[in-house]
Amino acid sequence: MCLGLDPKLEKLPEHLKSQGIKGFRTFLMELVDSTADIVLAYKPNIAFYEFDAEAEQILQEVTAYIHHQYPEIPVIVDAKRGDIANTNLGYAQSFWERYQFDATTVHNYLGPETYPPFLNTPGKGIISMCKTSNPDSAFYQDLVIDLATSLKDGLITSEEMKNITKVTGSPKAPLYFIVAYRHGLLSQKNPNIGIVVGATHPECFEPVRKLFGDGPILIPGIGTQGGSLELTLKFAPNRKGQGMIINSGSSIIFADSTKDFAKTARQKTLALHQQIVAILK
Repeated sequence: MCLGLDPKLEKLPEHLKSQGIKGFRTFLMELVDSTADIVLAYKPNIAFYEFDAEAEQILQEVTAYIHHQYPEIPVIVDAKRGDIANTNLGYAQSFWERYQFDATTVHNYLGPETYPPFLNTPGKGIISMCKTSNPDSAFYQDLVIDLATSLKDGLITSEEMKNITKVTGSPKAPLYFIVAYRHGLLSQKNPNIGIVVGATHPECFEPVRKLFGDGPILIPGIGTQGGSLELTLKFAPNRKGQGMIINSGSSIIFADSTKDFAKTARQKTLALHQQIVAILK
């Protein structure tokens, strides 16, 4: 259970709205304190902060607070960065040194040679887009690749073709299958590499888990987006019944607009945690 920390001014509890951006601080601190004994990670999406300098400062303060009070809980920034290595070096410097995040989501479109700037710092990790939760994800991610042609053109290896074909039963595969397989190889060398697969596409977990292996999968889409927790948990766990970071955000943190918002968030966080445990049993 990972809690998304994405505040919105218009959705703050009524008693905090008058504080404007300053209200983020109380809102986030109380959410953290009320759920820290339940969650495995927190995931702020940087888009909800970087529009305003004060909001960015509050994000730094909240991250520092989590690290000080609950050092066992990582903070994963949902930033979806991805550029040439020199540019990623700047992103990494910002995330690891300025904000002190523990991991970031990234795009893989530019290839794995762009990853080292993020991974050269010990203990830091990346989670790469594989099969995202949005309805339009198929536009690129589901495009079918002819593996035989790719092998002939030197774009994949014979080993890759053999192993992917074992899962697909066909010499053709959607692009996200190849993303999953190649990141599985990377994850074997560095366990701080994970992928994103949305719960809104639960049918994807069986082939993706076979291709990716036992590494961590960040799973958005539970809650407001309507992803199926039961179908997701059928195939998302690795061989140890682990390897999942199941994120839920707005349906929990905005569930109550009164002064009891943190108490309500705790109840909903605990309920989801208990539901996950019950299904896995």
